[in-house]
Amino acid sequence: MTQRLPTGNDCFILSDLHLAEGDLDRGQTLGTENFFSDQVFSEMLESLNAHHNPLGSTPVCLIINGDFVDFIRITLVPIGPEAYSTWQSEINKVKPDFKLPDGCVSEKEKKYGLKTNNYKCIWKLHCAMLGHSAFFKSLAAWVRSGNELIINVGNHDPEWYWPLLQSYLRFRLHELSGALEAERSRFENRIAFSIKAFPIYDQVWIDHGHNYEKQTEMDPEYEYHKVAPKRKFMWKKPETPKEETDKELFIPFGSFFNRYLINRVELDFPFIDNLTVKGSMLRALIDENFSKVYKVFKNFAFYCLYVVQKNFQIVFFRLLVGFLLFIVPVIALVLLFNFPITDQFNAMKNADNIFLKGLNWILKYILPIIVSVALRQILKKLLLWFKLTDPPLSVSAFKDLSSDGPLSQYDYIIIGHNHHPQHIVQDGKQYLNSGTWTSKYVQKYERIESGVSHTVVQVSKASNAPVFACIKQWDPMNKMLVNYSSYIPPKD
Repeated sequence: MTQRLPTGNDCFILSDLHLAEGDLDRGQTLGTENFFSDQVFSEMLESLNAHHNPLGSTPVCLIINGDFVDFIRITLVPIGPEAYSTWQSEINKVKPDFKLPDGCVSEKEKKYGLKTNNYKCIWKLHCAMLGHSAFFKSLAAWVRSGNELIINVGNHDPEWYWPLLQSYLRFRLHELSGALEAERSRFENRIAFSIKAFPIYDQVWIDHGHNYEKQTEMDPEYEYHKVAPKRKFMWKKPETPKEETDKELFIPFGSFFNRYLINRVELDFPFIDNLTVKGSMLRALIDENFSKVYKVFKNFAFYCLYVVQKNFQIVFFRLLVGFLLFIVPVIALVLLFNFPITDQFNAMKNADNIFLKGLNWILKYILPIIVSVALRQILKKLLLWFKLTDPPLSVSAFKDLSSDGPLSQYDYIIIGHNHHPQHIVQDGKQYLNSGTWTSKYVQKYERIESGVSHTVVQVSKASNAPVFACIKQWDPMNKMLVNYSSYIPPKD
């Protein structure tokens, strides 16, 4: 962060908003848009300001802990002279001497969206601010009231690395706030950016959580290794970009997967990425439109080549080995119960002996279930042992918080990323997950839960008192924060 925030005693932390293009025109949105809570967010900020900073003298800090603007999901590109003129004028607000390069939008970008160059990110943020005008106006009003804003990066928005993009958001929020030009410096100083995890109040560690998973992790020091060198084939030496504007961010594998596959699916099947029940995404797609699914996934072979070319060989190897570890036990199970002992099954089935008939029934119906469960548990152990899958975020977090972990000096860790709000206390340490503000469909015990939980983590530090942290949920009906565990949503 460029400065030490927060300066007040109250922080509110949320994450995983995943704003994309928003409202295109008269309520129309693309399938890649997941955030539809602009008005609810605005009302919450107004309430927080009124209750915690009524006179503008006790600043409250809002921390958006990663995956704020989902740059990967923004696929609109400028088309025509008017759009290019708008793009140029937005860049000129923070970089007056810059001129858009000729042919800067490739054919591939027209299909998948602009890449991660700093000036291309400005176009994406401009699109998000147009489509979510109420959201950004409330954010601007929040800062103008004397409150603070910290934006941390996640795996869907490492683009906040770019100083040009940071300057653009500061400029635009000041513009939206209606504050005087003389107030600009003071206004912009209340907005900070962090490109990796950071502490607050000396006891709390703020981390989006993506580095705990292999598919989404980025180099912890990626500010020094941020640029993805241009290369035509993986066996050729990287070419160093000559100009700053030629540099791109090296996005993690999971983000790469979203850009080239999930986005294409969600344009036809919105929210499909939010189905977190195991196997549900593929089943839902097949049930909805099998021919469309086939057309999307037939490009998977080309995508795999892209994965290897982009230096994701390790992740690709993990996926391949994981698939083999899954398919081999399945094949073994099929062979075991269909070929070698078929004759024995038939012999016992036709026997007069009750014991043999009972044994046949056990072998035919009970034993496959037992073997299947055992193989599944063995598979889970193998995947963890080979580091082909990741433990739950809370397990990894508590390991870091332990007495011999790198975060042992902290009592709290606040994370987002997996969209699942949680508050766990273990050995005097506390793990809090702020959840998400997008629709989700999750399996909890034996039932399916769906909807939007407007969750936020509240952290308070009064003078000479220990830090207190808890998960709250915004109740849009009564316009107030309530305890997350006791919240009962209104019935339809």
